Amino acid sequence: MGYSADEILDIIENKTQFFQLLTTFNLNLLPKTGIFSGTKIADEINTLAGNRTIEELNIPFICRAADILHFKEVVFTQGNIGLAVKASCSIPGFFSAVEYNHHILVDGSVLGPVPIQLIRKHFHGPVLASNLIAYDSLDDEHAHKVNRSIKGDLLSRILPIADPVIKSFLLIQSRITALEYQMTPPDISVQFSGTYHPTLSNMQKIKYKLINDGYQAAISTLEKTGF
Repeated sequence: MGYSADEILDIIENKTQFFQLLTTFNLNLLPKTGIFSGTKIADEINTLAGNRTIEELNIPFICRAADILHFKEVVFTQGNIGLAVKASCSIPGFFSAVEYNHHILVDGSVLGPVPIQLIRKHFHGPVLASNLIAYDSLDDEHAHKVNRSIKGDLLSRILPIADPVIKSFLLIQSRITALEYQMTPPDISVQFSGTYHPTLSNMQKIKYKLINDGYQAAISTLEKTGF
C-alpha cells in the first residue's frame, strides 16, 4: 500500500481496538466454516488502502487463496484488496471461508506457504522470503505456563479450540515450508533464530522482540548477500 516500516508499526500500535474486535465482536454466532467472520479484516484493510483497488496501489501487490470447492489456486492481481487479503489469510476453521465469483476461498498457504514460483511468474528481480513460522516444541514446564496464560485469554475462555487449531495449522505449515524451501529456494532467505512461544494472550508482550529480531535478521541477511 506504500507504507514505510515505521508507518506500519505505528498503525499496529494504534489499532488495538481493531484487534480486540477481531476476537470479540466479530464472532460467528452460527459458524459454518469458521469461528470468526473476518469481515472487519476486509473493512480495515480497505480503509488503510484508502479504498483503492489492487491495481491502484503504489507498490505492486499479489496474493493467492485456495478454492476448496474446485480444488485450485485463485490469484488476486486486481480488484478489492480487502477481500483479497481476507481470502488469502482465512485460516480454515478459524476464519470463515470467503465466497467469491463461485469460489469458496481459504488461506492460500494451504497450497504452500512460500509461493516462490507465483512471484517469479508475475515479477522480475530477486525474490526475498522471510520464514515467519519459526516454531519450536514446548517443554513440559513451559507448556504448563502457556496453558495457564491461555486460560486467562477471553478468546480461549469462549472458544477453547481456537489456540490448538492455530498451533496445528502452524505445525503443518512449518513442514510444508521446509519442503518448499528445498524445491524452489528464494534468492534471499531471511531466517532468524530464537525461542518464541506466542499465544493469543501474550502477543502484546513479545511483539517488540519479534519485530526487532526480524529487523536485525533482515539487515544481516542483506549485508551478507550484497543486496
